[in-house]
Amino acid sequence: MSYHVVDQKEEKCYQHNSHLRVTVCLYMKKKFRVRRADEFQQIMRNKRFVATGSFVVYTKKKQEEHARVGISVPKKLGNAVVRNKTKRQVREMLRVIHVIEGNFDLIIIVRKKYFTQSYIQNQKDLEKLIKKVKIDSDV
Repeated sequence: MSYHVVDQKEEKCYQHNSHLRVTVCLYMKKKFRVRRADEFQQIMRNKRFVATGSFVVYTKKKQEEHARVGISVPKKLGNAVVRNKTKRQVREMLRVIHVIEGNFDLIIIVRKKYFTQSYIQNQKDLEKLIKKVKIDSDV
């Protein structure tokens, strides 16, 4: 078992070399996450949001020197395994979109329609929302 380490923009990827190539990225370190319930509530009370069928994205001007993201999947959408898998998928979408470069904190809430669409379609929806948030925050 050997690991390959790549370090770019505080992104560390570890590749496990076996018959399956598995890559685990630690892009969403704790400092890039909104973790506490009161922080979630504070951002959501700001009442600035955009939505699609798959996601609701709440925004607030950032409090830290870097943007932070919180991801929420309601319990009624599935058990813990399904919710955690969904959060991992959304984190990967955010890694591809490069959301950490913004000047805002985000709360992303996953909706039921997420499970009826493909991963690619969900990624496109999230990317449109993030672009809209970036445009709205620049104005």
